[in-house]
Amino acid sequence: MPILDLKPYEVFGGNLVACVVPVVALTLYPGDPHRQEEVLAWTVMNTLARLEQHREDELVRQVLTDMQTPTFWRALQRTSARGDFLTEFDRAKMRGALAGRILCWVLRLQALGLEGSLNKARYLTIEECRGIPNPLRIPLPLNDAILRAIWQQYACVSPFWAAQNDPEDRLSPDMTTENFLRFLASAKEYARLGLHHKSTRSRDFLLTAETLWVVQCSFPIPGVTFSFAPLDQIEHQWLARYRRP
Repeated sequence: MPILDLKPYEVFGGNLVACVVPVVALTLYPGDPHRQEEVLAWTVMNTLARLEQHREDELVRQVLTDMQTPTFWRALQRTSARGDFLTEFDRAKMRGALAGRILCWVLRLQALGLEGSLNKARYLTIEECRGIPNPLRIPLPLNDAILRAIWQQYACVSPFWAAQNDPEDRLSPDMTTENFLRFLASAKEYARLGLHHKSTRSRDFLLTAETLWVVQCSFPIPGVTFSFAPLDQIEHQWLARYRRP
């Protein structure tokens, strides 16, 4: 398992704001270290500006300031030079969120005794997104081929995206320590479920330990279990129209 070590970002006293930043970068660009550096630099600078404005914990500011290495400044320069940085940032968030929805659908269907598979989950994700307005106004047409590519790229961090279903647990430096711990706990549980799930028509498990990212930290992550809601009437209609490829 690839490991994201959060220990360098932990702050004595339990404030975990600085720990959120590398997780944000990883989940947006799991296979692109250079883009991760850019997201980390941009997020750190914006977080520092907010902390300065509200005169918050000096220890947190110090940890974030210590992250400003020569690599950090080069990455920040790249974000300034690229006019499409924020647009691509938003696109990455949409791709990650879609991977999270695919994982949620597979596990939810399986928990409800309806045989969760990636094919079915991609179909339901498309149906789910048809009526959702795109507030970012970024063209991202959805079809099975696009979702296959997204899943291939983001499956390794999909538990982190699935854990953001609750608006209070959306990954952000503004989230509270309590919400961040709950987010990590949910991501850990989604990962556990995905590592043990195999559909009847597949030889492989949904998630693989060799590629799945996990976090390493010295603070305790609470245990969590959750139940999946039954399908509502519209979701039953979607599923009734599904045809196995």
